[in-house]
Amino acid sequence: MKKLYTFLLFCLAFTSFSQNITQMEYFFDNDPGFGNATSILGFNNQSDVINFSFTIPNTFTNGIHTVGYRTKDALNRWSHTNFSTFYVLENNVLYDIVELEYFWDEDAGFSNNTVVAVSNPANNLFNYPFDVNVPANLSIGDHKLFIRSKDSNGTFSHTNYVNVVVEPTVGLSEIEKLGIQLYPNPVNDFLTIKLMDNEPFRLLIYDLNGKLITDKVINSTTQINLSFLNAGIYNVLIWKEVNKIQNFKIVKQ
Repeated sequence: MKKLYTFLLFCLAFTSFSQNITQMEYFFDNDPGFGNATSILGFNNQSDVINFSFTIPNTFTNGIHTVGYRTKDALNRWSHTNFSTFYVLENNVLYDIVELEYFWDEDAGFSNNTVVAVSNPANNLFNYPFDVNVPANLSIGDHKLFIRSKDSNGTFSHTNYVNVVVEPTVGLSEIEKLGIQLYPNPVNDFLTIKLMDNEPFRLLIYDLNGKLITDKVINSTTQINLSFLNAGIYNVLIWKEVNKIQNFKIVKQ
C-alpha cells in the first residue's frame, strides 16, 4: 500500500474587493478546470482559509506529484490556483535488512564489495557490530570506509562513510597513550597485551608480505602465541579510535 500523506496548506483569496470564501477545490497533477476539481464546501462565507487538510489516495505512482488548490468567493470568482509538490514513496512496508556491504575508498559496485550477512534480520539496525577487514596494503594517510545495507526486497540504502586515518609508524610511548601496553618487543614466544583503561580495541598483525597473522578484539589482558612465526619484523595495527588506526612494528626473534 502506498504511503498516505496529509498536507496542511494555506490559502487566501485576494481580489480588489474582498468577498467571503464559499467554496474550495483541489486536484492532483492535472487541472480538470474551474469547478470540476474535488470540492470542499462548508466555509460559511468566511473571509479566508487558514488551513485545510486532505489525504492522498494510495493509487499514485512512485515519484513527484503536484496538488493544485483554489477558492471561490461569494461572487463566484475564483482565486489564483496555487500548487504544492509531494513525493510518493514506494510503500509503507518495512523490509528487513538482510545484508551489509562495505569497502575502502573505491566502490566496486552494488553487491560487488565485501558482503556481511545479518544474522538477525530487522527493519532497522541502530547498532550491529561486525568485523571489517583492514587491507594489509592500506597506506599511511586518509581513507574512507563506506557501508550500505540491503533489505529483503533487494533494495540498497544510501552509502554512508566514515573517515579513517592510518597513522605513520609509532613507538611504544604513543601506544601507551591509548591505554595499551605491548611487551616484550622483541618477542620470542608470547606477546602480552595489557589494557590500562579497560577500553577494548582491535589488534591485527601482518607479516611484511601482507599475510594476516592475527585479527583479534582485545578486551582484557591477553597473551598471543607467536612462537610459530619466523624471525623478522611484523606490522601491528591497533584500531581503537573510530577514525584512527595506529601502525606499530614488533620484532620476532
